[in-house]
Amino acid sequence: MTTLGILGEDRSDTETLKTLATRISPSIGRVHHRGMKGCGELFRKGSRTLSLLQDLGCERFVVCHDADGKSVDELERRVIRDIISPSTVSQDFCVVLPVQAIEAWILANLSCLSNVFTSWSPADVSNPSSVSDPKKQLIRLSKEGKARPRYVPSADNPRAASQLDLDVVESRCPNFGKFRSFLLDELEKTA
Repeated sequence: MTTLGILGEDRSDTETLKTLATRISPSIGRVHHRGMKGCGELFRKGSRTLSLLQDLGCERFVVCHDADGKSVDELERRVIRDIISPSTVSQDFCVVLPVQAIEAWILANLSCLSNVFTSWSPADVSNPSSVSDPKKQLIRLSKEGKARPRYVPSADNPRAASQLDLDVVESRCPNFGKFRSFLLDELEKTA
């Protein structure tokens, strides 16, 4: 069993990734996750936090940063340069950069939310990476769809992640595929 460390911009993102990681790879034993208070803190304290996760026994690492419309390649280089390289972690890491925000992954399979909110039957969004603010879109759609209670990303993202059809998400959000492949690679190593 592998211990996974997850670092992200906020706790909701890391809890969502933890839910997804344990669904994708049964070889993941423990998951330690740390959500920061935004992008600034992620870059200021991220390398020390990764080192602390390693001290807790983490062997593989995921660092998540919403791309927010920025160049994914440039942002990945910055995360590696400013967070991962100065830390003491091994080379066994994955940088996860949802094109806008992690909520785009939920928009890709929005219909799964009918399992979370029985009063709401939303339709999937075919190109969620084109939605400029997926978090606001989720909230707006829940209001229009008369979901009870309303969708609250910080509380509901992990619940939604437990219901997502992972194949649908990967087909609509290629950046999800990188995260999934990283975890499936671990499964192959332990087989």
